[in-house]
Formats: sequence, structure tokens, C-alpha cells
Amino acid sequence: MEIIELQKELYETTQRLKKTDLLYTLAQQRAEAEFEYRKELQKSIVRLKEEGMSVTLIGDIARGECAKLKYKRDELEGKYNAVRDSMRNLTEVKSALQTLLKIGWEGEE
Repeated sequence: MEIIELQKELYETTQRLKKTDLLYTLAQQRAEAEFEYRKELQKSIVRLKEEGMSVTLIGDIARGECAKLKYKRDELEGKYNAVRDSMRNLTEVKSALQTLLKIGWEGEE
């Protein structure tokens, strides 16, 4: 790869890393989904206790009633982790490109 191509690739990688808004947005959505899930789970547990349901069944029944919220929470967590891992990979690519550029510049001297 020529030095110009390496510089262009490094620039593009750096620009992609600057787009951290998505990571912050997903972190916020993930936290909100966790909050909603736990809030509704607690409400279901209290209601089931008041209705006299067997204590051994309450946890399973309550989680079943809140399954959609748990799914949303888990989905957002997966997206967050994917974006975070992608950014880590881009950081490694950036580091490799910087090393290649350094080697390329030193080779020209």
C-alpha cells in the first residue's frame, strides 16, 4: 500500500471513530430499557403476591409477563456491545495504519 493510500485510510478510520454519538445514544436507550424492565417486573411481582400466587411461581410468571421488555433490553445491549466492539476494532486498525505510515516514512529517508 502506498503512503497516500495509508493516509487516506487513516483519515477515514479516524472520521469513523469520531462518530461516537451512536454509542452514547445506545447506552442511554439500554439504560432506559433496563429501567423499564425492572420497574414493570417489580410491579408484576407485587401484583402477583397480592393476588396470592404461590411464592415459588411468582418470579417465573412475572418475568414471563415482562418478556417483551426484557427482549428490548437484551436487543439494545447487543447493539451497544456490537458498536462498542466495532469502535475498539477501528482503534486497532488506526494503530496499525499509524505504524505502517511510520515505517513507510522511515523507509523513504
